[in-house]
Amino acid sequence: DNVHSMIDAYSRVAYSEILPVEDAEHCTGFLERAVGWFAAHGVTMKATASENSMAADAPIGIGLM
Repeated sequence: DNVHSMIDAYSRVAYSEILPVEDAEHCTGFLERAVGWFAAHGVTMKATASENSMAADAPIGIGLM
C-alpha cells in the first residue's frame, strides 16, 4: 500500500489516502479527489509540487540544476 498526501502550504491542512498501487490511474484519481476536498474546505489550488519525480530518487545534485 502507498500513502498519498497533499498539504496546503499556507494552512498546513492535509488530505491523505492509502492506495494499493502508485500508478497513473490511482495518482490521477487521488489528485482529483484531493483538489475537490480542498475546494470543499475553501482552499483554492494555484499550483502543485510533487516529491514523486526522478529528482527525488536521484543522487543529490542530479536534476536540481
